[in-house]
Amino acid sequence: EPEADPTQPNVNVMVFRYVEVNCLHHAFLQLGDLSPVNATEEDTVAKSKLSVMCLNIASLVDRRFEDAQLRNYLAHTERLTFRQFLDFLQFEFLAGQNQLELEQLRRLCWHITSRGFVRSVLSNDEAYKVWMIFNQLNDDQTLKLDKDETTRALDQIARGVGKTFNRKTFGNRLDGEEDAPIVTFWAFLQYLEDACFNGVEPNVYREVLCDVYDEIVRDVVKKGYMKKKGHKRHTWKERWFVLDPHSLIYYVSRERMEEKGQVQITPQSTVEAVADKSNYKFRIVVTDGVTGMKYELCAVDQRSKMEWIGAIKHVIERDPEDESLVRQERLERLREKSSRRQSMELHREMNEQQKKELEELRLAREEAEQQRQIEQQWLKDEMQRRLEAEEQQRKYLESLEQERLQKLEEERQKLNKEEQLEEEVRRRLEVEAMHAEQRRQMELEQQKLHDMQEQNEEFMRLLQLEREKYEKAEEERQRAEELYKQALARGENPERPKFEVKMSPGLARLIGPTANPFATHRGPGAFPKVFSPDREWLEKRKSRSQTPDKEGTIGSPTNKQECDSSVVVQEAEKISSDQIDVCRDQTIAGGNLADTEDGQAPTD
Repeated sequence: EPEADPTQPNVNVMVFRYVEVNCLHHAFLQLGDLSPVNATEEDTVAKSKLSVMCLNIASLVDRRFEDAQLRNYLAHTERLTFRQFLDFLQFEFLAGQNQLELEQLRRLCWHITSRGFVRSVLSNDEAYKVWMIFNQLNDDQTLKLDKDETTRALDQIARGVGKTFNRKTFGNRLDGEEDAPIVTFWAFLQYLEDACFNGVEPNVYREVLCDVYDEIVRDVVKKGYMKKKGHKRHTWKERWFVLDPHSLIYYVSRERMEEKGQVQITPQSTVEAVADKSNYKFRIVVTDGVTGMKYELCAVDQRSKMEWIGAIKHVIERDPEDESLVRQERLERLREKSSRRQSMELHREMNEQQKKELEELRLAREEAEQQRQIEQQWLKDEMQRRLEAEEQQRKYLESLEQERLQKLEEERQKLNKEEQLEEEVRRRLEVEAMHAEQRRQMELEQQKLHDMQEQNEEFMRLLQLEREKYEKAEEERQRAEELYKQALARGENPERPKFEVKMSPGLARLIGPTANPFATHRGPGAFPKVFSPDREWLEKRKSRSQTPDKEGTIGSPTNKQECDSSVVVQEAEKISSDQIDVCRDQTIAGGNLADTEDGQAPTD
């Protein structure tokens, strides 16, 4: 029978990914007792042994398998290569089967492969995770490790358990330069146990191994603790959530010993933030893409909440046919590595070309050597001339240095002059400050003078009040005199009225006339206008006192009231004169003080 051609289009073909191919390849070599170290594409295994594996695969898809199916495939041979066996599975036996669980297939392949596993440090389940990491890192399906990617994974594991990873020693073992090269899974597992897990607490390396397995194999996008609200009792419980490209699984604890449920993430799923409550903040709601059920979750903080929303949205919007994120990054690194390798090949070819060119240059150099010897003598002469020129240049540089020193000296002198000028400016500023202080003192004295002027104005106001009282008393006296004269004319003998002059409580003594106080060597202009006495009322009173009354008396008081009033006016004038003398003395003293301070006469 002709061999099935995998290049022919067939919608019923079961196409395995490279990870499942690596798992099947390990099981294939274990069934044939073949070593991966020397494995080639021509290695074969008997159909009778492969039938056992096919029977187990059939149990996974709930399908009946008979030995005749495998015997009739390529009936002319009793042994099959791995590529022929893989084609049988994809094009014959599993064609049209969409119910095959890949995780069960991987577990089956590990069950066959682990017959050679001898437990030392890791358990069977932990060794399975290492095996899956090994298969995931073999993108070329050769069961041989990629040096850079494997070093990257081991470095992550070593740092997780608190150890230092020796890249150089491990690289030498990968290249086969040491006695125990790492080219198979079992050698890789043995190196991992000895170099990383030996002497480490089991719970430590289990957690690290689980993290690396999630990142490389399961393509976990995000994981961490969140609180989940129950659908029946509506109580909040803390769960460990793991988000992969297909679902959001939550467990009781970080160890994942008990899975409590999962949310199927499909393009129909949704995720949105919910308004915070007093007790439970940072809440989000995720909708199952299959059942439509809503799950209310509560993150640890605001940052974690936004990270979970972004991660779930990324999974929802992602195309299911796309490669995993970790594999995309790894393939990108492999492409860069291939590009670097090609660049190195190009450089090697360029180096070979350069070697040829260097050989040609060597021959040309030998021919030029003779010419060089001829020119050597000329170079000696030229060197002598150069030494002479350098000597001249040295002398020229010395003269330039002397000129530079002279300029520096001139600059120093200039700076000294500037310093002197600054000192003169400082002194001038001090003199100006002194003058400013003198002006300030003068302003203080002027303020005192202003205060005294206000006091004088208050005194004049009191004087005006007394004057008004006096005028009122004078009017009453005149009316009384009139009544008295009228009574005499009628022949009556009335008693002459008496008037008393009361002292103002605001005056210390009676007011009387005084001499002119405005007599000074500065003249009347030295005093403000407010200090000029009001003589109008005094002159009026004087003229009235000299006018003869009806009885023929001139300027003589007719009664006690008039005499007393004259005494009050005289005392008031005397007090005003005393106050003006005090103001004048203080003004003259202030002027003399200003003269002594700034050497100039004070202004009015």
